[in-house]
Amino acid sequence: MYSGEIERLARFLMGTNVNGSDLCRFLVLDTFANVKASAILIFGISGEGHLKAESSFGLPQEIVNHLTDVRLGEERPIVAGFRNNQFAVVSRQDSKEVFPELHEADGMPENVASVILCPILPYGGFGLALNREPETNYELEMFFRAAGTLATLHFNRLQFTDSPVSRKSHRSSQNGKVELTQRQMLIKKLMENRYTNIAIANEIGYSESLVKQETMAIFSILNVSGRKELLNYAETNEIEASNHDVEVVG
Repeated sequence: MYSGEIERLARFLMGTNVNGSDLCRFLVLDTFANVKASAILIFGISGEGHLKAESSFGLPQEIVNHLTDVRLGEERPIVAGFRNNQFAVVSRQDSKEVFPELHEADGMPENVASVILCPILPYGGFGLALNREPETNYELEMFFRAAGTLATLHFNRLQFTDSPVSRKSHRSSQNGKVELTQRQMLIKKLMENRYTNIAIANEIGYSESLVKQETMAIFSILNVSGRKELLNYAETNEIEASNHDVEVVG
C-alpha cells in the first residue's frame, strides 16, 4: 500500500547534496503526506548514549531545543520508547503526559492531533506530528519503520562521509596550503560570530556531532588551539587585509 512512498523516498535519497533539512521537508510534504503529517524531528543515538535531535521541519525552535540532547539513561517517556524500541501513536491529549517536553516549550502547534514515536535502532528514529489520529495497524507501523530506516541510515552516511577522518575533500590551493571546504568556511564564520555548536547545527541543518567534528577539522587546518585563538586569528587576518588595502590605495 505504501510502496510508492518508499520508492520515491529512496529515489530522493539517491540525489546529490540531500541535507537534513531537505530530507525532513520531503518526508513531511511527500512521504508522510497521506497520513496528514505536519512536522517531524529526526533523532540520532550518539556514541555517548545520548538521544540527539539531528534535524527537523515544521516545529518551533523551542520544542527542538527541549529535545536537543537527552541521555538514554533518563527516566522520561520519550527515552523509554527509544530504549525499548517501542512504536507508539499518542493523541494530543495523552501526549501532554507521555511527552511533556512537547508542551513545556509552549510551542505545540494547534493543528497537531497526534504524535508518532518511531525508534529505528541502533541508529536513532523520529517523532512525527499528524493533523489527525490514524488507525494503527501492522502495515502502517512497517511503513513508518521502513521510511525511518532509510532516513536515519542517510543521516549516518552523511556523518560518516562528512567526518574529517573519512573525508578527503579538503582542497589544496596552488600554493600548497590546505583550504577549508565551503561548509567549514560557513561554520568558521558562525564561530567568529560567537555561535555555539548547537546554534550552528540548528542554523545549517546538521547534527551537533558533525558540527563538532568540523570545528576540530577547522582548528587543525588553521593550526589554532580553539575558539579563542580562532577569534584572534580572524581579527589578525582582518587587520592584515585592511593594511594591505591601504598599501594598494597608497
